[in-house]
Amino acid sequence: HIERLNEKAGTNYRASSAATQRHINGRIKEGFTLEDFFTVIDKKCAEWKNNAEMQKYLRPETLFGTKFES
Repeated sequence: HIERLNEKAGTNYRASSAATQRHINGRIKEGFTLEDFFTVIDKKCAEWKNNAEMQKYLRPETLFGTKFES
């Protein structure tokens, strides 16, 4: 999950972060799959990576939070 985000967004987040793990585990408990995470990462990176205002939201808290499905 985090490796894909770092690769696509050019970020350097750690998978070991407690907050990151909490967000990912929350979505897994809701039944989302690895492919779902990849879809969200790919879509949001395509939409936000070249937008200076939105780039800051390419982070685990935003992408894997409670609005994951939308």
